[in-house]
Amino acid sequence: MVVLDSDILVDFLRGNSESKAKMEKLEDDGEKLNTTVINEFELIEGAYIKKDEKKFAVVENLLRSFEIYELNSVASWKAAEISAALRKSGEKVNFEDIAIASIAICNGEVLVTRNVKHFRRIKELKIDKW
Repeated sequence: MVVLDSDILVDFLRGNSESKAKMEKLEDDGEKLNTTVINEFELIEGAYIKKDEKKFAVVENLLRSFEIYELNSVASWKAAEISAALRKSGEKVNFEDIAIASIAICNGEVLVTRNVKHFRRIKELKIDKW
């Protein structure tokens, strides 16, 4: 199973054929597609920014096709651990990326993203570098 990052989902919504092909290949390989509540927020926020009712419906429809992992207590503890370790080493990663990573880690998922730069410092995280 995999967690799809916002960049993959946004490209899919924009009709990007590479994103669509990547998602179809994952499904053909037997992967269950999931995302996180953080990614859900980012997609909904984008629809609000665009102020387009059609976008809301399209985003809602897409999100219904996934299991959406929550930022629960276990993932919050993991996120705090990751954040503290990165700060101690002088590195900074934004909260959204730390939360997405912690949710993926706690659910034993691989994160599918093109934003490898955002996540590569999180050692425990498994990334599908797409």
